[in-house]
Amino acid sequence: MKKAFLFAAFLFFAQGLFAQEFPSEISGLNLITEKNETVNLRDQKYQGSLVVFLSSHCPCSNCHLAELKKLQEKFPNFQFIGIHSNMDEDLASAKDYFQKSKIGFQVFRDEKTYYADLFKAVKTPHAFLLDLKGHLLFAGGVSSSKDASKADHFYLREALTDLQQGRQVQTKEARTLGCLIARTKAENENIWK
Repeated sequence: MKKAFLFAAFLFFAQGLFAQEFPSEISGLNLITEKNETVNLRDQKYQGSLVVFLSSHCPCSNCHLAELKKLQEKFPNFQFIGIHSNMDEDLASAKDYFQKSKIGFQVFRDEKTYYADLFKAVKTPHAFLLDLKGHLLFAGGVSSSKDASKADHFYLREALTDLQQGRQVQTKEARTLGCLIARTKAENENIWK
């Protein structure tokens, strides 16, 4: 019942996400370099940007890292940015995890779940594909399974392929599977407001 409610709530609020314009930059501590950095989501050398919310403890997030690495290699015309928002995962273990993952793109620490709240990210991994004007083209799960090796649909791959081939994204929203992003109690209550 709770899963069905969360999915219905996501679909309802995702409609509003497609109407909003997202920020032009993401800033914060890059867990891989351990430096404060800023990334430009309007960088003209790319066709668009992928913002994906990740966890250092979630098995679903972990098993999708290989797929995300493959996608970054296959679609170099898109900028990949990771966000780590989980308040229940300590900074030291998150740094260690993402540095060892050799993920190949920046992973920013989202100290007060600012970006998770802005994007209305619910679970990990939760992917958001943006064009250069900051408009949302795709929102949802990377694949159709909590275990990427058992997936029968790779929604993010399909969306990137559509764009690379000059088509509109056929599947704009996909169910997000994985672990809930851990917010403070007040933030959990306010996410859908």
